[in-house]
Amino acid sequence: MIQGAIGELVDLHIGDHTLIPIKGKLGIQVHSDLPKGHGRTCIANFAMALDQGITLKFSTAHTQLQWVSRPRIGVLESCKNVDLAQRIAQAAEALDSMSNMGHRLRAPMNVAYFNDVSSVVKGDRMSNWRKERVLRVALQDQELELEFIPAKDAITDSLTGFRASFASIVKYDGAEVRLKHADIMQASDRLGLAKECSFLALKSALNQCRVWQLLVPGNDTSITISLDADILMQTQSSILAMLRTYKEVANQVIIALNVNSNSVVANQLRSLNEMITDLNESTGVRFAITEFGMSHLNLQMAQEVDVQVIYLAGQWPDTSTSHTFNDPILPSLIELLHSFRTEVVATNIGTEAQLKNLKSARIDRYESSTLRHSALCEDEALHLIEQQQVAISSTIINAQFRFRHAN
Repeated sequence: MIQGAIGELVDLHIGDHTLIPIKGKLGIQVHSDLPKGHGRTCIANFAMALDQGITLKFSTAHTQLQWVSRPRIGVLESCKNVDLAQRIAQAAEALDSMSNMGHRLRAPMNVAYFNDVSSVVKGDRMSNWRKERVLRVALQDQELELEFIPAKDAITDSLTGFRASFASIVKYDGAEVRLKHADIMQASDRLGLAKECSFLALKSALNQCRVWQLLVPGNDTSITISLDADILMQTQSSILAMLRTYKEVANQVIIALNVNSNSVVANQLRSLNEMITDLNESTGVRFAITEFGMSHLNLQMAQEVDVQVIYLAGQWPDTSTSHTFNDPILPSLIELLHSFRTEVVATNIGTEAQLKNLKSARIDRYESSTLRHSALCEDEALHLIEQQQVAISSTIINAQFRFRHAN
């Protein structure tokens, strides 16, 4: 009887269909295409009508039923080449995912449209509203963690440090939600929490260096963390206080400055340079330019801002078969950057041939994530540091032995 009442609403607002009970849920198989350009309007009207309750018709009376909680509706789209059994299974899976996985809400707010169930179930698509909610709770509970991309010396291939970003798995409401670093920063901008996110990222990097020093005393592994240069300028005193709190490891942190043509500091490079020089001299923290390319702003920053490291934008020619760069611009650029007494780091290297060519162009360091590692968790990064310290100790012991033997 309840199915019949719901079926009347479907007939009224959507059209020809079949109702299929699915373990406490109700599947609605629509038999014909909805009117072009009006399909979602039909579904929204159905959802709003359903939300108001349903009427059960008996022979002698009618009874109006109201919902204890609003019914949720998951709409599975793009069903071509999918048989009915698969559609039913996927629709049920999509509906189960609606409470804590990625979806795109539409008015009314209890309806979600799914174009690709596989990505919905994996949580790759998440509404901005839900991203912001996850981020707000994560910041409040200090649940954001870092993940690490190893950086290695271009000559010895030994570990020199890590570039850190927020880990893609965020704990929320007892579950793990996949939220990329870029999603976190974009959501923080919309919420007005960019400063809080930046502070947490820097504090986490400093604290991680402190922990690693306690676990592996004497290691000089650096952590690079990206911060918006405008935020850095606005919060200089707070950043300075934080760096002084971690003064014993501040020199192991590299702050990579995010600057683009829309940044306020793009027109205040002299003030930016004075600030980072003061911070470097008073705390030892180092600075870098990230995503460095051939733009006028990048070249101007390289000349006017005294950074210690430059991260090249990772756009390399496809050199999987070639052994040399045909274009001499990159080697010339690296030579120019070296004349400013900066280290040059290559990122986003896809092949061994690209790495060989970049080494030939005289980069100083390279990030090895694409070649040999995905981003590492804290324990995996610590293991690399321990291996590096063992290798260094072995080299020192062997050198001492040879020296004594020679005498």
